[in-house]
Amino acid sequence: MEYFSRNFSIDTEAVNEAFIPPEEHDEDSGGIIRDEQGKCQRNPWNKHSQSRKKYLMCSAFIVLLLCLVLLGVVVRLSMLAFRSSGCEKTSCTNVSGLPDAVYSPAQAVKEFQAVRFDGRVDTRNIYKGAPSSGLDDAWRELYDGMSAFNIEPFLVTAQELKRIQKTSVEDKIRQHVHNDHYQLTDEGKSISVVDHVDHCIDIVRQALMCQADTTLITFNDDGALSPVKPDFEATHACQNFDKVHDWAREREFNMTEEAIRNPKPFRDDLIDAINRELGERRSG
Repeated sequence: MEYFSRNFSIDTEAVNEAFIPPEEHDEDSGGIIRDEQGKCQRNPWNKHSQSRKKYLMCSAFIVLLLCLVLLGVVVRLSMLAFRSSGCEKTSCTNVSGLPDAVYSPAQAVKEFQAVRFDGRVDTRNIYKGAPSSGLDDAWRELYDGMSAFNIEPFLVTAQELKRIQKTSVEDKIRQHVHNDHYQLTDEGKSISVVDHVDHCIDIVRQALMCQADTTLITFNDDGALSPVKPDFEATHACQNFDKVHDWAREREFNMTEEAIRNPKPFRDDLIDAINRELGERRSG
């Protein structure tokens, strides 16, 4: 029995020496280690090491996924910014559906602001009331310069000119309402006053449909015996008219001048004058 025990002990040590090299199975290996007595046992850190590896792999996958999502967002925003700013001067298509879907040379000064309408029938302002010189000046100031052409070269469509001259159209309608004062007649005109005003009303109709204002108009009930009345004093999202007006006035010129209507003779005279000036300088 003693001989068997001694042999068994020797065999165990041989197995330990054969399958558990000390230099390979330490605490950092995550495998099997020996205790202080030299007995074989599993490394208690092995289970935690595997969990840590899974955690790191999941974290890396999540970080990679977030980076891909962020990259997609950046690319999408860059494409939208390029489409909205890189338009040709003839037209521009904006798939985002924003109000700048059609190119305008005044796009840079477009600005929206909240404006509360004064919708009372009995209200008084500089644009309402009986005809007077002050009233005419106030209306003329609104569209003075708004029929301007940009001093920079660009193409303007007829539709865009109609939008720019909307205010003068409204003023023509106002004058027709007070025709007893303004005495609008067909004399010397290519179209009748009625046709002209009818055209103005249709332009205003198209402008209103183009804007398609979605501001809510509420109704007030003042009592059982009073009719329900709409409240037109609502707040609307409006373009900054003053900025557009200033932009147009800075670029206006008189389209009735002969040099503008028929520029070729003036251009030729200018070229001849420049050539003469250059010739005199060279000869001198």
